[in-house]
Amino acid sequence: SIVSACSSLVYFLREEAEKTSMTQQHFKIGVEAAEFVRENLEMVLIQAVRAASEIGDFVLLPKLVYAAVEYATVVANLYGVALLKPRVFGEAISSLSKTKASTSKLKALWNFFIYDVTKQNHAVLVQPPSAYELNSMLSGLARQGKVKAALKLYREIIYD
Repeated sequence: SIVSACSSLVYFLREEAEKTSMTQQHFKIGVEAAEFVRENLEMVLIQAVRAASEIGDFVLLPKLVYAAVEYATVVANLYGVALLKPRVFGEAISSLSKTKASTSKLKALWNFFIYDVTKQNHAVLVQPPSAYELNSMLSGLARQGKVKAALKLYREIIYD
């Protein structure tokens, strides 16, 4: 089932993060190897996020993102390699807004992305956030009928 596959991915990412953080070996990862891991991680995460959204699992969806950030943080700290593309967060926010998740869950994921990942732990991101992520959040808020909140967020981003 989709839930067990996504849960397995969360478990795998957390276990790998724990194992990797305990390693004593600090070696350099080649550019091609890093790109291979980056591309495959992005592909798997986006598929898992979309699958969780399709079945309406708004609890599992953020867990996927948090586990991916946990793993990417360990890799960034040990090997100096950024693994996550901001697109993963845009897909997660967009997918979460298509479930019955509350606006607070959507905002929590957005705040995690903006304040925890982007501003404090930017070493995990391959590139800075783009308009796609903002558009995903604005569309998600609008989809939930929170137009005033969407406008407020837009103003905050523009004037920040």
